[in-house]
Amino acid sequence: MKRSFGWALLLTILSSSLFAFEGKILAQIPSPTPIPKATPLSNFIGTHASFKTTDGDEFNDVTIKRITPDGIVVSYPDGIRKLPFNKLTQADQVRYGFDIKNATAFIETQKALAIQREKEAIEYQTSRIADLKIRQDALAREGAVEAEARAKALANRPKMLRGGMVASVTREGVTIMDTAGHSTFIRYTALDVGERQAFGFPPPSSHDF
Repeated sequence: MKRSFGWALLLTILSSSLFAFEGKILAQIPSPTPIPKATPLSNFIGTHASFKTTDGDEFNDVTIKRITPDGIVVSYPDGIRKLPFNKLTQADQVRYGFDIKNATAFIETQKALAIQREKEAIEYQTSRIADLKIRQDALAREGAVEAEARAKALANRPKMLRGGMVASVTREGVTIMDTAGHSTFIRYTALDVGERQAFGFPPPSSHDF
């Protein structure tokens, strides 16, 4: 009984010593340095910055307008320009969130969209040309029908009017010539309904007076 009590006491002392030793070791291990959070890219929009490209071009005090996966769009007195990330310094690439995988995917997507837009533009233009041709053909047919109708009307219109020979017909009226060679112009508004119809003039209306 005394031996069992002695072993228990020994185990208790050893456990306490072990916990105390672990505490000292853990206290000596430095805490990990917190990783700084990246600045949201939206915070850079509208701010001023200066860039120097790997080609040696410098852009000082420009305004950041937009940041895309493959570059930064800036405005300056000479206009607007996109600075590709692969032309910027590594520090700027890190600062503005450049990622080669995202940039490659973005560029491929933009190429695909450009091809699709070009295809749609060609299809639209082709459709417009086809529609225009259909309209032109329809107008041509209508014009041919109207011309034929006018030709028939001219052929069928009276050669005589009110005792005189019809010399000419205009949009304003009819000129007749008597046997003595005297010509008389009769405005279409002075013609009766039958005469108007015979020469293709509009029927009487309130605008005649």
